[in-house]
Amino acid sequence: MKKNLLIIMLGIFYTGIQAQTASWTVVYNIFQAKCASCHSGSSPSASLDLSAASGTVYTSIINKTPVNPAAASRGDKVVFPGDGHRSFLLRKCQNGLDSDNGIIPAEGNVMPDDGTTLSKIEIETIRQWILYGAKQTGVAVDTALIGKYYRGKKRDYTTVLAAPAAGKGFQIHYGPIMLAPKTEVENFLKFDPHFSDSMEVIRLDLRINKKTSHHFIIYKFAPGDETNFANGLRPLNNKPGLSSMENAWQTPGDAVLPAGTAYRWAKNAFLDLNLHCFNTDPDSVVMTDARVNIYTQPYGTASAVMYSELPGNNGFAVPNGNVDVKIIKEQTWPKLTNMYIWRLSSHTHKYGVDYDIYKRKSTGGKDTTQLFEGFYNFTYSFNQGFYDWEDPAVRTFNPLYSINPKDGLYAEAHYKNNGPAPVTVGYTTSDEMMLFFINYTVKMPTTSGLNNVPYENS
Repeated sequence: MKKNLLIIMLGIFYTGIQAQTASWTVVYNIFQAKCASCHSGSSPSASLDLSAASGTVYTSIINKTPVNPAAASRGDKVVFPGDGHRSFLLRKCQNGLDSDNGIIPAEGNVMPDDGTTLSKIEIETIRQWILYGAKQTGVAVDTALIGKYYRGKKRDYTTVLAAPAAGKGFQIHYGPIMLAPKTEVENFLKFDPHFSDSMEVIRLDLRINKKTSHHFIIYKFAPGDETNFANGLRPLNNKPGLSSMENAWQTPGDAVLPAGTAYRWAKNAFLDLNLHCFNTDPDSVVMTDARVNIYTQPYGTASAVMYSELPGNNGFAVPNGNVDVKIIKEQTWPKLTNMYIWRLSSHTHKYGVDYDIYKRKSTGGKDTTQLFEGFYNFTYSFNQGFYDWEDPAVRTFNPLYSINPKDGLYAEAHYKNNGPAPVTVGYTTSDEMMLFFINYTVKMPTTSGLNNVPYENS
């Protein structure tokens, strides 16, 4: 009995040690066990020695250009922190785990090719380590969660989306990330499109799984601000203060911009990708992701630039007691002369019961012209008689709807809190929010000529 108890205690102690092992150490040990037989010696395979000391190996793979010409020409690094689809090492060894991240014949064989195999758990550990920034120190990867996913109860909610045809655009793949049972997370991920020149974006086609995703937003860093943020997934409290929203989704969708309009992304633009996701299952580990196709055209083609904003009221509380609470937001753009609205949508959390947007009077307050009715269905084709906070309506104006930006808009949201306690503004779905999405131009688009009107928001 004492012997069995000692074994159990040692097992618990060992598990605790394992849980604290730095993620890079776990990955390095995989390389030592499965890769070093070929990647060692005076002439290691691919000139990559994975048998050396930990620090030496780390330096030799992070942001280093692979010797394979095909991989180098597509912009790969041996390990590209935060981006598994640009990490040649992962693409070589992932062996079908990610169906659209394989190698082409010019990039050689799948590794290892000496009869050794990497388990799915080992490949996933490498993939998650890269996604979380491929850091040399710290515990970024939950190896126990990975083990539970591949050995136990799991749900795969990853998406499928064919990439744009060559020359038409590119695809961004966010994730996949793994969620423990009954958890909710929101992260940011810095992404470098590696444009060869400035581009215009005319369509953004997103796939997320509604069973696990609350929203996906593409932000664009202010020039130079991206240097203040590391590669890899970052928690919600590490978001940039200087960025512009490009597009937002609360459900999968294909945003095809009106003819003659486009977003403008400079050659050196960096994006910041924001995914809010959750796992409501009490037992299973969930894997989820986001894929978005970005369709582009040459810079200077569009006649009007599309802008996006996310105005809101961040200073309110909703008492419990199931009573109606009205919160308003009056938004103006005093520095603009013209505004032409393309789309409007709303955003609350679970206690939101209605959301309406009106033109605002020049003196303040609600005008009689209503532009958005929250009771409409997602496609804004009929009034369904209730507000669906998880899939709120999106109203598209065709032609674009002109308003006086100095008068602006008046938004009015209603809440009923039937929970056990008051709620305040916060980022989880147990908190509340009052935001609205707006896409607009500052001139009516035509079929030719670029809009070079300077833009400065209020």
